[in-house]
Amino acid sequence: MRDCGDHLLFHTERPVELGEEVMNCYGLQGNTQWLMNGGFLDRSRPCDDLLVTPADVVSAVLDYLMNRKVDSDEEDELGREATLCSRFSLMQELGIGSGGALFSLSMAELLPDDLATMILVLCMSEKDYLTYQQQRTAGGQQAVIDLAGEEGEELSEPLLADLYGSLLCLVQWLRRRYETTLEEDMRMLEELQSEAANSKGAKRRRIEETAEAEESSTLHGVRPENAQNILLLRIGQKRVLQALEEQAEQCFAD
Repeated sequence: MRDCGDHLLFHTERPVELGEEVMNCYGLQGNTQWLMNGGFLDRSRPCDDLLVTPADVVSAVLDYLMNRKVDSDEEDELGREATLCSRFSLMQELGIGSGGALFSLSMAELLPDDLATMILVLCMSEKDYLTYQQQRTAGGQQAVIDLAGEEGEELSEPLLADLYGSLLCLVQWLRRRYETTLEEDMRMLEELQSEAANSKGAKRRRIEETAEAEESSTLHGVRPENAQNILLLRIGQKRVLQALEEQAEQCFAD
């Protein structure tokens, strides 16, 4: 399929008769991708997938390490950045965070193993990192650390503390994307849904009040139906962040 101006051109594997229905499989993409690329939500699936870039992860870990109390003999800021860049390069070579791949968080999986692995590797001591590197490059072990498996159980308490401390920084980093709070989004969605339900006989009032709600919600100029979809997804994403923060805080305190 390719975009040809006002039309989309599809290449088919067999001839298609005039008027024949053509089906398109949605695939396994989450609603974030469908809203961004197609302008709609698949309501049969949860609206809570949150996409995180490898750059988000590296920035959050760097923030955490910069704010953490460090020993006087630890590397300076430039040395720490160089270390993170070197370890990030290894992650990409091993297939984690490479080729524009994103980490996908959801209520069903708040902390994917590939995301946890990247944070752990970035935070490892030099000794642990060299061991990990040797096992993955020369030893042939899979790159991803299974947190629920034997290797995950052997992680040291300081490294786990760094993992959850970095996650707390990541939550704060991702929240910068949004100009509104979860509570504000929920209130705006309720107003839009209420106006949609009472649209009959009050079309003018609905348009005026919806326009006012959209402007206050940074959704000015967006159709009410699209505004609801955006809010539904945004609310789901913020709930994921809230749940991840609660889990990280509990584990970090322990």
